Amino acid sequence: MALAVWRKELTCCICLDIYTGPVTLLCGHSFCMECIQDTFKTQKDNGVYSCPECRTNFKSKPKLLKNLRLNNIVETLRATQSETGKDIPCTFCIQSIVPAIKTCFQCEASLCAVHMKVHNPSSDHVLMEPTTISKDLKCSTHNKILEYYCTHDATWICVSCRLDGDHRGHLVETLHEASVKKKQELRTIKEKMSSQRKLIEVKIQTLRQRKQKIHDTTVNLKEWTFGFFREITDQVKALEKEVLGELSMQSNLMLLSVSEMIHQLEVKNKKLLAQIMEAEQFCANADLLDVLRKRTQYYNLNIEDASLPITSRLDEGPVSLILHTGLRHIANVWLERAKSRFPQKIETCKILLDAKTAHHNILLSSDLTCASYSTISMNYPDGPERFRSQQVLSSSTFCSGKHYWEVDVSKAPKWVIGMAYHSIERKINGDQSYIGYNNKSWGLTFRTYLSALYNKTHWKIHLEAPPQSVGIYLDHGAGRLSFYGLQPVQHLHTFTTKFTEPLCAAFYVFEDSCIRIKS
Repeated sequence: MALAVWRKELTCCICLDIYTGPVTLLCGHSFCMECIQDTFKTQKDNGVYSCPECRTNFKSKPKLLKNLRLNNIVETLRATQSETGKDIPCTFCIQSIVPAIKTCFQCEASLCAVHMKVHNPSSDHVLMEPTTISKDLKCSTHNKILEYYCTHDATWICVSCRLDGDHRGHLVETLHEASVKKKQELRTIKEKMSSQRKLIEVKIQTLRQRKQKIHDTTVNLKEWTFGFFREITDQVKALEKEVLGELSMQSNLMLLSVSEMIHQLEVKNKKLLAQIMEAEQFCANADLLDVLRKRTQYYNLNIEDASLPITSRLDEGPVSLILHTGLRHIANVWLERAKSRFPQKIETCKILLDAKTAHHNILLSSDLTCASYSTISMNYPDGPERFRSQQVLSSSTFCSGKHYWEVDVSKAPKWVIGMAYHSIERKINGDQSYIGYNNKSWGLTFRTYLSALYNKTHWKIHLEAPPQSVGIYLDHGAGRLSFYGLQPVQHLHTFTTKFTEPLCAAFYVFEDSCIRIKS
């Protein structure tokens, strides 16, 4: 009984079992070494460490102190419990605790050596090794020990159930036989689960390595990109400085020339003002003979040598030469560097519409790049490839490789564009044939809002305004289908899957709409 009391005090609050390798935190609480280490691993993601029992927070990961005294007590308890029956006391010894040596399921009591002598010797009173009495070990109908396992009903039964009860004539096994079979079954399952677990661990490790590789690649590309544009910015700034320098030099020369002219004119203007004042004073003199003797050429002053500059505009020739030459040099150099780092170039492929698939109300242009809605039926000849819904596919199919094309949707108030398997349903006007409403097509649509579509699932895309042109990039081998808004380039949505059939470009044409494939 004392062991039962102390067991609670020696139990880890995390695993709810007796301590294994107990360690103590600074707050005084103890835990199993592995339990608290696993807890700290979880807490590390949150950046805060705390005691699971009292919630005391620690600024850093607490040091784990091994509790030697507690460890010794736990080891002693385990050794004591391993001795059969030592923790099962005699039911009838009430004055003191005496270990039981047998348990009677009929009496539902455990017996010491003394009380065994006076116990009922009847065969109904089956004695077993000391154990805790449980009602689950006795038949609820006959109140007898469950000794057999009925394989027919998959339940435990007593001898009366087997001989006279509902299980008479059924195939039964002893509990020991059933237990051995069950253990073997569990071992087999365990081996399978262990194999599966190993496979999962290998996949997890592979995915973690891939995750790390993606992270490292991204970091390297970002560093290269930052450096790339930083150097371009430096060169553009240097070119800007050179252009501004040329403008300043021309401006300074022209301003100096104009300033010199202004100075010359101001000097002449000052002389003229002095002569004007002298002439006014002379005219005020009443002596007529003095007036007549005054030389009139005195008042003539030549200002032709002080003519205004021919133009006030700077010479843009040198500026243009510096700017264009510099930009061309920067563009050529950095374009080559960009190509050397990113050699893959997305080239636009030519997409033409397939007239055999167009709905009767879809009018195709003569070059098969434009599809518009027509209120008048085109009365196309019917065939197995023609849609009954307002859709049309491309004539080309894609089974491999990388492909890119652009679609102008500026003249379509509503539109759906995307990709579809060549085997998409065509002879109904419903969900099974609509782009994005089945498992054979992927689409991008704008109606009241922009969204991506697959198998009737919508992914809403938040943009201030719908794109006027859409770029579509297909990497068939990688199972990647991406949509981009153009001018400016914006990633809208990417589908990732494993394509199992040939793909066609697909278009749904609404009323009063026109969609054009850019060449």
